[in-house]
Amino acid sequence: MFNFDSGRYAAKVAEYLEQHFVPQFTTSRDLFAALYTRKAIRGAAALLVAGVGVNRNPTVAGVSNPYNAVTVGVETNVTPNYFWSHYFGMTLVSYEELKISTSEGAVLDILEERLNNTMESFYELVADHLISSTAASKDRVNGIGYMLAATGSFGGIDRANNTWWRALNNINEGTFTLQKLNRRYNQIKSQGGTPPTIIVMPEDLFSAYEALVIASQRFLKDQKMAELGFDNYLHKGAVVLYDSRMPAGEIWFLNTRYCYLTCATAQPDTQPAQFPDRPASGYVHNWLVQWVATRLNAHARTIGWTV
Repeated sequence: MFNFDSGRYAAKVAEYLEQHFVPQFTTSRDLFAALYTRKAIRGAAALLVAGVGVNRNPTVAGVSNPYNAVTVGVETNVTPNYFWSHYFGMTLVSYEELKISTSEGAVLDILEERLNNTMESFYELVADHLISSTAASKDRVNGIGYMLAATGSFGGIDRANNTWWRALNNINEGTFTLQKLNRRYNQIKSQGGTPPTIIVMPEDLFSAYEALVIASQRFLKDQKMAELGFDNYLHKGAVVLYDSRMPAGEIWFLNTRYCYLTCATAQPDTQPAQFPDRPASGYVHNWLVQWVATRLNAHARTIGWTV
């Protein structure tokens, strides 16, 4: 039996995560790859500490005579505030595995496999939480669908009473066509000032989209996504994704200039740990993450699409 001391290998485990967590994270799901290529996975955001001031009356325009009296509306600074969501994981090597291991190499092979499983658990959990309409809690990030909702608060700001802090919502879209998709894209670009960068839809709508663009013989593939191993279309510069978690009949338009996944650390912090309630040794991992926005009217949730 190999005498495994988790503290002795803590530095190696931390180094392994530092080398592998981000590359595997950004290539594990096309959503993460899209966020990464759009620079929407960012380090610890200042807004989680101090918030971002949103000035609702920043300028006065249309003054023709500089000597005329000008009345400037009262400026209202509204600050969205976010808190970290805490993701926790464990990597264990059991007593039984140590019992049959006779060398350091054998134990390290087991440990590497366990670390890869732990990382995949983090990826799957964050993906599940992002493609949802659930608000953040202490152990889950804001769902993108929740950010796109028309009611409730986001970042502590009530969307019902602050229409400027609200994504575009359209219902009863009807049969999917490229013309309708273009109309919504243009509408969001006009409202937000800059175009969407990511379009997410369910698999059936993506299949309809793909059939139409192939038939038209006018489509482009996203080269940045291809470099990460994904085959995605570009629609007017926005990468088009599908996800099995997406609500039926919905298409989401995101502008990653104003929303992103922020992480307190690039990879989870790791500490060696003993587990008195089980015959195992290993490590605990803690990762602080949140899905945040600095502006909401640059995004859209469109509902009621049919094939």
